[in-house]
Amino acid sequence: MKHIHLFHLECLNRSNFIICENCLVPLESLTLIQSQQVLNIIEYLYNCRIIQRDLRPDNLMLDSSQEHLKLIDFGFATTYEIDEMTKQLPIEGAVSYAGVKLLKRYYNLLL
Repeated sequence: MKHIHLFHLECLNRSNFIICENCLVPLESLTLIQSQQVLNIIEYLYNCRIIQRDLRPDNLMLDSSQEHLKLIDFGFATTYEIDEMTKQLPIEGAVSYAGVKLLKRYYNLLL
């Protein structure tokens, strides 16, 4: 018997639902193969001109039946055009996973 799982997605200011037949489980750590899958996901999104903007461990789930990672939570995602001028975006998502340079800048903005 297959279990149906319903996930709510807020992506690019649109609210959608996705139905998954396979159960997605959170990860404790990444294997080397899963790390490559994360890079492949990021590259795929880049080629689709999407920036997810909230990449962190809580947003990576494992489809245990296929042993494949899924990236979830596109609530802060944005799109871009290839020849688009650089645009400033507000800092959103979990800043605790950001680089030191961004964290220092974020801290200074809060002051």
